Amino acid sequence: MTDAGQLLQQLKQAVAESSINYVAKRIGVSRTAISLIVADKYPAKIDKVLQLFEQAYGQIDCPHLQTELSRQQCREFAGKARPSNQLGLAHWKTCQQCPHRS
Repeated sequence: MTDAGQLLQQLKQAVAESSINYVAKRIGVSRTAISLIVADKYPAKIDKVLQLFEQAYGQIDCPHLQTELSRQQCREFAGKARPSNQLGLAHWKTCQQCPHRS
């Protein structure tokens, strides 16, 4: 797990590269919460928000594709039904044994 300070900087960077609305929707929290966090004015602990951010934006090394994927991309593929084509099936089978699978 990444340090909370690093995650906060990554969250701020994600907002700078896109928008508060986009980040808020992607991690499933209110726009207001993200706005307050970015402005360092959030009145409560931000641990849960940072955890959601890490889940959505954290990168993992995909052993099948041999490249980095977001945790969201990883979950989406691993959660699909068993593909019928050989290429998709090979990737899906790798996902079923992957240590990143949650």
